[in-house]
Amino acid sequence: MVFRQTWPLTTGADNVVGTSGNDTFTGTDTTWLVGDAINGGAGTDTFNYIKTGAITQADFLPTGASVTGVETINVTGGAAIAANSTSIAGLTKLNVTNSGANDIGLTAAATTDVTATNATLAT
Repeated sequence: MVFRQTWPLTTGADNVVGTSGNDTFTGTDTTWLVGDAINGGAGTDTFNYIKTGAITQADFLPTGASVTGVETINVTGGAAIAANSTSIAGLTKLNVTNSGANDIGLTAAATTDVTATNATLAT
């Protein structure tokens, strides 16, 4: 039997490795930090990143931080979002949601499906 895990990141240094199941990693602007590392392992894994304000590339992928073996990243921001996911090997889905009259600027590999939604306009 394969178990999945839910991994909330902490305010300290995180180096988390997923299981052979479908794992979920969750980070915020106070827990996804410089030098953190997420390795999804086997399975179909998801990283959820949430910030109430604008998200810059430095927020999306902090200096020295890494994401590997994660197939889906969900980003939720409360203002403009700018993210480049081309350095994340194995990423197949990038889902981004923001609100208000704010821009979303994304760059992804040709093998990554991208969905961008403005929650204010979607209602």
